[in-house]
Amino acid sequence: MSKRKNTIIIICFILVILLGAGAATYPLIASINNERTQSLVQTEYEEKLQQLDTSEIDEALKKAHEYNKTISTVQIEDIDKIKENLPDYEDLLNLANNGIMGYIEIPTINIDLPIYHGTTGAAMEKGAGHMEGTSLPVGGVGTHAVISAHSGMAGAKLFTDLDKLKLGDVFFVTVCNEKLAYEVDNIAVVELTDIDLIRIDTQQDYVTLLTCTPYGVNTHRLLVRGHRVEMAEEAIAEVEEKVVPEGSTWIEKYAEGLVIGFIASFAAMLLLLIVLLIRRRQKKKTGNIAGSERK
Repeated sequence: MSKRKNTIIIICFILVILLGAGAATYPLIASINNERTQSLVQTEYEEKLQQLDTSEIDEALKKAHEYNKTISTVQIEDIDKIKENLPDYEDLLNLANNGIMGYIEIPTINIDLPIYHGTTGAAMEKGAGHMEGTSLPVGGVGTHAVISAHSGMAGAKLFTDLDKLKLGDVFFVTVCNEKLAYEVDNIAVVELTDIDLIRIDTQQDYVTLLTCTPYGVNTHRLLVRGHRVEMAEEAIAEVEEKVVPEGSTWIEKYAEGLVIGFIASFAAMLLLLIVLLIRRRQKKKTGNIAGSERK
């Protein structure tokens, strides 16, 4: 019976260790799978655009610019008041018929994400989302597009490393085969309800990247704004090739989790060893007492 109990204890501890190992490796495996899916989606988007006539792409861009011109006449908090006069948001720039309007590339933090319509849960789990009510990310003076993504997700990096960006860093937004470059000129942390920094400036072409902060707390918003800069294809390629990504917050947190998991597993094995030694000593002591009584 005692031997059976020892076996059960050993099995339980082994299961705990295996579960811990599974929990430790899940974020990395999920992140790799997520990035692979995002890459496939982006490839599919580009392939579908190649199948379209130039006139179809030009028409889509024309409608997007018209939409931007219309919403520039009202404050962002009043967009709902003119929605009935606007085309269906989901149809704009949806040339691939999969909800993707383009993708965003941030070389400094090694990010390349599809941009979906809206910031609903479904869209944000798969990549970045365009904030409805802000300008569509097709560029132009008097526009201010906002692109949002989650931070701190266990199975996906997304915008977790957005806090690594610095003034002067460049990111790219690609829509309808047009790659637009933006240089970071403002970084701010604001309250969740503060929208002053995402309003349109009639003299500027802005894109703001948005995520929640601090890591794992999410009580505020981190806003990283960039203004449009003209860059030749050669200059864009040079930025993409030469930029060395900063250390990743997501990787740092994952490493911390691995260390904690290792310590917990080591403690569990040590505890198992102690329990077995105590039980063996007690069994030996009981046997010695029984032997003495028989004498």
